Amino acid sequence: MIVAVQNNSVGVQKYLTVQQLADLLQVNKSTVTRLAARDASLPCLRLSGIGGRRGVLRFPSDQIAAWLASKTAGLDTRLAR
Repeated sequence: MIVAVQNNSVGVQKYLTVQQLADLLQVNKSTVTRLAARDASLPCLRLSGIGGRRGVLRFPSDQIAAWLASKTAGLDTRLAR
């Protein structure tokens, strides 16, 4: 877990790894990496200088929940047609 400072108070923000997000979405890790590179609406932090040349990706869990909700909004009505 990473500690984040917000509004001068310390709070705990949970971040998902690429593997954790892939498990949540039931896709391959490479799909998550590709989404992070191509979809600007996907909330993502790239920590460069860690984990090799490309760095490490982390996804704020609360923002991922909101992102998923926005992506699935109206999905039921489109499937019903």
